Amino acid sequence: MGAVGGLLGALFNSINTQITIYRLKYLIRSRRVWRMAEAVLIIMCTTAAVSIAVTVLGTCVPFRNDDDDPSGGDHIYSPGDTSFRNETIDYFCPDHGDTKNVLYYNDLATILFNPQETAIKQLFHQNGAFTLPTLWIVFLVYFILACWTYGAGIPSGLFIPCLVIGATYGRFVATALTVLEKQFPILHFLTNLYPGTYALIGAASFLGGVVRMTISLTVILIESTNEIDYGLPIMLTLMVAKWVGDIFNHGLYDIHVELNKTPLLGWESPHRMEKLTAEDVMNPDLKYLYPITRVGSIVSQLRTTAHSAFLIVTPVSLDKVHQKPQTMAHHTPQLYSRREPREHALSIDSDVEDANPSPVTDDSDPEAFSNPFSLSINHNHPVPSSAVASPPGVGGHHHGDQYTHARAYPTIAEVEEEVDGGGAGGGDLVNSLTVTLPLPEHSRGQGIQPSQRRKDEQRVLVFHGIILRSQLVTLLQNKIFFSEGEGSQTQPDIDHRMLSEKYPRYPSVFDVSVSEDDKRMLMDLSVFMNPSPYTISYQARLPQVFNLFRTMGLRHLPIMQDSGIVVGIITRHDLTHERLHELRHQKKIRERATQRANRRLRRNRRKRGGYSGFSNPQDLMA
Repeated sequence: MGAVGGLLGALFNSINTQITIYRLKYLIRSRRVWRMAEAVLIIMCTTAAVSIAVTVLGTCVPFRNDDDDPSGGDHIYSPGDTSFRNETIDYFCPDHGDTKNVLYYNDLATILFNPQETAIKQLFHQNGAFTLPTLWIVFLVYFILACWTYGAGIPSGLFIPCLVIGATYGRFVATALTVLEKQFPILHFLTNLYPGTYALIGAASFLGGVVRMTISLTVILIESTNEIDYGLPIMLTLMVAKWVGDIFNHGLYDIHVELNKTPLLGWESPHRMEKLTAEDVMNPDLKYLYPITRVGSIVSQLRTTAHSAFLIVTPVSLDKVHQKPQTMAHHTPQLYSRREPREHALSIDSDVEDANPSPVTDDSDPEAFSNPFSLSINHNHPVPSSAVASPPGVGGHHHGDQYTHARAYPTIAEVEEEVDGGGAGGGDLVNSLTVTLPLPEHSRGQGIQPSQRRKDEQRVLVFHGIILRSQLVTLLQNKIFFSEGEGSQTQPDIDHRMLSEKYPRYPSVFDVSVSEDDKRMLMDLSVFMNPSPYTISYQARLPQVFNLFRTMGLRHLPIMQDSGIVVGIITRHDLTHERLHELRHQKKIRERATQRANRRLRRNRRKRGGYSGFSNPQDLMA
């Protein structure tokens, strides 16, 4: 019974998967009226199927007591249970009995017209109350309707319908064995067979074949039936049903998680992923803010992205990073030397960047970027416009000057095109992930040498912390910002509990009213950011990244390079099995291309005694 239950569960999951794929493709993405129409259609079909089946295919079964006919006769016999008699339905059956004072009930209507909980109780406990055709019809009706209904736009469950289907299947087996025992006396050992036990085992087998759970379902069924003696048979049945079902497909819950693209991580990383590193998996397209940011830039970021967190960074000149090992505290000394959250001054010393101030940012452009390295912000003095760092626009482009990430995430087609067309490989990660930021106004003149312009343009992002979208929206809602002409000491305080008191239903940024005057205000994010989130090196192997993400329950994992430079971020979407397998396939293509280039290089060297003009394998890949 466990094996058959696993097969039936796999069939149920396969049919429901095809229905769900069609539903996601044509109904959910269309107008809401189509989803409502599907729900109405399901209701109409359910009503029509049940009514027609009960009227046309229902069987009038005689109901007797032991005192009326102890022998039971040749017809269906039901014990003299008053509660069962009250739960029967005489749908188109004689309600006053025949000439022999025999009462009748419609066994099909008794199952289909009663609540599902009552039907399960009758299938578990009433001996010989239902005929074989009735059990077969109930099984088909429930199987088809439950398979169609699950996943529709109506509040529907899966647990109780699966119990009814499985109990009907088990009861059918028990009743069939009883009929065979009467036809073939050699099967006399089936005389004392109790159909309720088979109904319980059948319910466990089908439910296990659909959802593929073992221990939890065993406990649920034992607690529901109060039959501790059946613990071992139920567990064995569930295990066999799971093993058989797993041969064909996954459990129904796992299937819907995959179809809905929910980033639900497994317990362990996929196999054979040791060659992947955090650099291969991370997303280098960062969405970030600066410690002192204009409110208009924050609102723009929140309204144009769906990210749940933003990095707090400071751009630093790339040549300063290569000169000597430095820490984040060296890049922003006063930010990290503060003792109290509100007792600090934020400045950049001359060793990091030239102290030439840049012109005032044009407030008409909320995405405007001014040089953040000339700023000298003191909480006791007004903040000049040149000290305000407004992040570039969302999506990788900035009005006027462009900022782009030099390294993008390739698709399989791009990888193959690069291999065939001669892509360059190797290089320092810092150089490959530098951000080309807009130049200050004073360095955009014609007198600036091209080499100096390139040196000023190349910058990297020094990581300070991370702040959540919900926190930013709460800060905007409570107007936690200060005027540009005043010190940040005038920024209002907010209790930390207020940042999470509306969990989990945080307000949307579109529900927050922000005036044009508010957009010109400034916000000190360094007070509210998390300065010590979990981070990991870009060289870390994927299993290490996956285990850290999974065991600590993370949502965002910044990827770090030397000297506190952030080069990417990993979220749950980056660690799904489908994405990891795609990345592994891309890396295999690159490795094979490199191997082919090395073989060509060795052949060429053997033939001509040298590299014949090629200096490395990358040249041969061109």
